Amino acid sequence: QQYWYFTAYAGSFMLAPFIRIAVRKMNFKQASFCTGMLVLVFSVLNTLQGGDPFFANCGKGTIWLVVLYAVGAYFGEFKPHEKVPMLVLWGFAACSLILLAGLQPVSVRMGWSYLSGEPRNDSPVTLLTAVAMMLLFSRISVTRGQKLVSALGATSFGVYLIHDHPLIRRYTISTYSYPLAGLDTLLAVPGVILASAGIYMVCMLIDMLRQKLFDLLRVKQMFAALENKLVGNLWDD
Repeated sequence: QQYWYFTAYAGSFMLAPFIRIAVRKMNFKQASFCTGMLVLVFSVLNTLQGGDPFFANCGKGTIWLVVLYAVGAYFGEFKPHEKVPMLVLWGFAACSLILLAGLQPVSVRMGWSYLSGEPRNDSPVTLLTAVAMMLLFSRISVTRGQKLVSALGATSFGVYLIHDHPLIRRYTISTYSYPLAGLDTLLAVPGVILASAGIYMVCMLIDMLRQKLFDLLRVKQMFAALENKLVGNLWDD
């Protein structure tokens, strides 16, 4: 329960093979209908009720990640966005971001947010923005800096685990970032940005050392061999 995302991801990971098989067995119309119903029930209706009637935990649980996985599997299998011009995708992403920011006061007043006023992860506008970002970046081809992007991507989860650890957050980050709250806005904003970048870099270096250690101990190879022995080609087509 400490790392809610990892907990939710572990649950959804166990259900991922069933979702992939289900999507592959459907035709486009069937998959579109089922995906639309999932979004309608667990995003639209769940948010408009102002509570959590379908137990999606406001987008912080296994149920919601399963829905997101199904949405991603739908786009990955049928690729309805590939024929859409890039200019349209850029406009779709920009409009969704503007809509997300513009509806924030309304969502708080209508009870469509957490008590703290944060946007719900399962709200239709948040989902729309996430889908827009996914479709846009799936069409962008990275020709330079691929190794850097791969390195940053591989350590991002480690950064999340390290910096959000209770001891690190309470006795390190909170202690050293407290003076930023007393600064003027013109100084606080760049201070927060620089502090965030520093935290990311330190945690990234720690996770890189962890990766090197795992490489030396051949941890990945051992678990891959164990997985192949236990599962083999069970899920292959």
